[in-house]
Amino acid sequence: MTPTGERAAPRPRWGLVRLLPRRWRLPARRLLVWARHFYPYAWAHAPLCDRYGAETLRFGHVFVCRSCAAAAAGTAVSFAIAIATAATLTLLGGAVVASVAAAGAIVLSALHNGRVRSRLGRDLSRAGLGVCAGVTLAAPALVGWPGLVAWPALWVAAVIARRRVGVGAVDRCAGCPHVNGQRACPGFERQVRAVVRIQREL
Repeated sequence: MTPTGERAAPRPRWGLVRLLPRRWRLPARRLLVWARHFYPYAWAHAPLCDRYGAETLRFGHVFVCRSCAAAAAGTAVSFAIAIATAATLTLLGGAVVASVAAAGAIVLSALHNGRVRSRLGRDLSRAGLGVCAGVTLAAPALVGWPGLVAWPALWVAAVIARRRVGVGAVDRCAGCPHVNGQRACPGFERQVRAVVRIQREL
């Protein structure tokens, strides 16, 4: 039993980890412990509370950022379509598609901010960014190896989008009674418990 009265989780066995070379055992153990306890919350990118309920999706016991899920879905679908239709495009057509997608990724990343109040609007914006990213990734299939020159556009788009995160966003924590409270934010209680379990096992 733990000091709080909770039943202590059984300590995992590390039989397979011991088969690894000694220098890989600790990193492997850390990865397994993280995967066991924290990965359900690592992709949420927001507190798990009612105020941020519309910003996350739940798949079983895994919480995922809704914007990231829209971007990932757009990337996967557009990449698959681009690969499937690459043979039907001429070299010039493929170059045009890849160029437009690379430019679109940069433009949409520059527009990546919280000023779009509609949740549907943000979903479409992120999905559009994902579509451009997926087609850009498929550029080598569209125009051959020269299509690799389009890939740096994704790095540029990622840098711009990272700097634009939160610009103009609504502070949903404003007015929350737990902002200045003595206890931890209830939206992070699951994450805190997971960290405690990780510390116990390591």
